[in-house]
Amino acid sequence: MPQNLLLPLDGRPCNARFPVQLAALGGHSVLAPESKVLGNAREPARLTELDAWLAAQLPEASQLFLSFDTWLYGNLVASRRNPAPLDQLLQRLNQLRQWRERFPDLRIHGFATLLRISNSNDATEERPYWAQHGQAIYRLSWLEHRLSEAVDETLQAEYQRLQRQIPADVLNDYRHLRQRNLAVLQNLLALQAEGVMDQLLIGCDDSGEYGWGVQERQLLETEVAQLNLSDRCLIYPGADELASVLLARVLAPEGPTLNLAWSHPEAQDLCTLYEGRPLSQTLAIQARAVGVALRQNAAEEAVVLWLHNPPHGPQIDQFLDRQQRVPLNTDAVSKLTAALRAGKPVALADLCYANGGDAELLQHLEDQQLLLKLRAYAAWNTNGNSLGMLLAWLKFLGPLLSTDQPLPLSHQRFLLERLADDGWYQGHLRQQLCGHYSEPVTLQSCLSAIHWFNQHFEGWRAQLPPALQGLQVKHLSFPWKRFFEVDLQLCTPRPSET
Repeated sequence: MPQNLLLPLDGRPCNARFPVQLAALGGHSVLAPESKVLGNAREPARLTELDAWLAAQLPEASQLFLSFDTWLYGNLVASRRNPAPLDQLLQRLNQLRQWRERFPDLRIHGFATLLRISNSNDATEERPYWAQHGQAIYRLSWLEHRLSEAVDETLQAEYQRLQRQIPADVLNDYRHLRQRNLAVLQNLLALQAEGVMDQLLIGCDDSGEYGWGVQERQLLETEVAQLNLSDRCLIYPGADELASVLLARVLAPEGPTLNLAWSHPEAQDLCTLYEGRPLSQTLAIQARAVGVALRQNAAEEAVVLWLHNPPHGPQIDQFLDRQQRVPLNTDAVSKLTAALRAGKPVALADLCYANGGDAELLQHLEDQQLLLKLRAYAAWNTNGNSLGMLLAWLKFLGPLLSTDQPLPLSHQRFLLERLADDGWYQGHLRQQLCGHYSEPVTLQSCLSAIHWFNQHFEGWRAQLPPALQGLQVKHLSFPWKRFFEVDLQLCTPRPSET
């Protein structure tokens, strides 16, 4: 039977496991390599093993969903560190033409990222010099773009000072890194224009309003228009949700119509923390990428996509800005609770904070026994990540969303894991386990988290169908040995154990 193949962005659950699970909810089988060969923040993927895996699977494949960051560099983090020269990368890209000739029925879809510029002196995921010069390089990038649009003597003086401050070899290396990434993306557009590749998504990882990345995005958008690729290539903020979005875009051509509702409709055009554009624009481009219709006044039976957005700016990070809280306006969510009580199909995009759910909203819904009535939920990482994954999820479910029948247990289990991970872990527990993101993960961290979840689930059990009432966390790990992401999977007793 023809197979759908996925080469993920890296081995973290959001990139390797979630896309496969979401596709399965829509009845699609997707095969991916073992996560252990996809590398981590310190080690790149084992490209030789991945090449062997592809060689073995491609003859029987109907569609290939390919992360170019992984296939060319070794994964997302490796794309910022890999020293390979451009000509070597372009030679590797030529294999796409060979695949097209050898397997004429194979459809190739790709996703790649525009190199980010991190605004921190942290080299955990960057080149070593980022520990000393990261913020200065970010600021120089911002100033260079800003000054290209308007004269400002004060900003010009700051720009010149930073040019003297950052070592020339450091700046030259980073500019070369960006030029290489841009050249690769331009070559992908050329391959797509040739017909070698079908769909292509380019994610702007941790984008902003100004900077070299923004200028490169604008250049690529111009080339997309010139090559008449606008219906097959999209460039927009995102990274870790790209595989899920691309799978939903291709495998589930028919999507539901979603009726939009906002906690704070007056603030829907607020620029969010990591996208550098209004939230309403991020929502629109993610919906276009996935292929779902959004309506402000859809039919009564339409699924409600509730966007729990911040009431004012600037948006804050759930973990980094932990001392700043946005008080929950219960009047703003009264319509949400009313919709859930009425049994309407509601999917909640919890976007008040970046990097985690609003714990006060979660508690509010739990207290009224409404949290588990949600049809879907997302609150992880950036707002673009949350929206892309959530919309892909809804598209795969399609007509099942608005039915009165219980949704499949696999869907319900995935929902409970998202509430536990995106919501309660990122929105509450992570802050209890560590004071700073660089703290080491320990065995005690895992045991404490498992204990907390299993105690917390006691309040959920009576609201769950019999098959899920024995749920507990038995598997919990931190994939990259850091607190930023957790891998938890819910278990339920086998029939013989109940």
